[in-house]
Amino acid sequence: MEQKNSVEYIRKKIRQNFQAHRNNQRFQENDSFRLGLGEIKSLVEEIENLTEKDVHGLCVRIKRKKHADSNDLFRLSQAFLQSIENITMFAKTPGALQIIVKELTGHDSEQQIRAAETLCNLSLGDETVCEKIATQAGSYLITFLESVDFRLKQSSLWTLINIVSTGKKGAEILMSMEIISKCSDILYSENMSENVDLLNDIALCLNLTLKSEIFNPTTVDLGRVFENITKIPLEDERNEFVMEVIFNSHIIKSSYTFNIEQLKYIAQVTVKNILSSSHFSKMLYHVRVLANVTFIYKDTFVLILEDVCLNVNTSFANLLNHLFSFDDESFTKEVLWLLKNIIYVTNNDTKTNNLISDLKIPMRISNTFINS
Repeated sequence: MEQKNSVEYIRKKIRQNFQAHRNNQRFQENDSFRLGLGEIKSLVEEIENLTEKDVHGLCVRIKRKKHADSNDLFRLSQAFLQSIENITMFAKTPGALQIIVKELTGHDSEQQIRAAETLCNLSLGDETVCEKIATQAGSYLITFLESVDFRLKQSSLWTLINIVSTGKKGAEILMSMEIISKCSDILYSENMSENVDLLNDIALCLNLTLKSEIFNPTTVDLGRVFENITKIPLEDERNEFVMEVIFNSHIIKSSYTFNIEQLKYIAQVTVKNILSSSHFSKMLYHVRVLANVTFIYKDTFVLILEDVCLNVNTSFANLLNHLFSFDDESFTKEVLWLLKNIIYVTNNDTKTNNLISDLKIPMRISNTFINS
């Protein structure tokens, strides 16, 4: 459900973004051709009611010219938003997609942007359509994530998100083109925290890829994903996204090993964010990461976590009680999983008993914990 809502959010943004460009395009066309009122109305009606026949005609036109001009790209983009049938018609026309990719790789920066926006709307299609886009344009779209032009970067990113979320084959193709490494590099770049919208989208693309069915943590270089996490300041909002990335990387199944500095970073970020958050929803991935890292690194991580707590004048018990205080049943179960892992790896009965005696577990589930 969470992934579905995230993707729907991106697709809504695509439509809103294109609506703004469409309005601007209307004004440009009206001014350029100096149309009369009747002609303007006719043009608008034509653009807003494009059919499969119109799309087929545009395909024939661009293939004949071996080129798609700005008007062709605009109409195709609009057609793709109007119906899935229009997308299917274009996708099944041999050679049509290659023309759009040709504009994407040309030297005209404005045409590159228009082509990227056209592919973005085309990616609203089914798995077969997305697989074709990934095969023919995936490497270019991934490269454009580092573009200085925001529209080109944004359209490329949204297209990649649609491909990854639509089907396994498209996601597999993009993974072979190192989309995980590229998104990780961008997430950790110094200027990313300045653009919240782009940060959200980069993190979404990375996490959707990590959560895809074909992601195998034993065959992906997670070192590239995590090598720069310690460079992010503790107060940087990117840390929340990094916790989600760590969780979705299936570190329990992975052969990747965090070093001491990375473990210290995880402990510092989670403790800081847990103590400063006023709603449990912002702490979910922090708690899950703590539980998983504790399970893997056992007393090594517990000792680091204890030290971090002492440095901010708190304790395990205070940290856990803050989490229990939200009194949400589902979230409390997540916290209990963390607590069980802490108890499991703590080879000190006295310390364990002292910890449990200081806890304030919500009454309605405390018996469940005690008996489990």
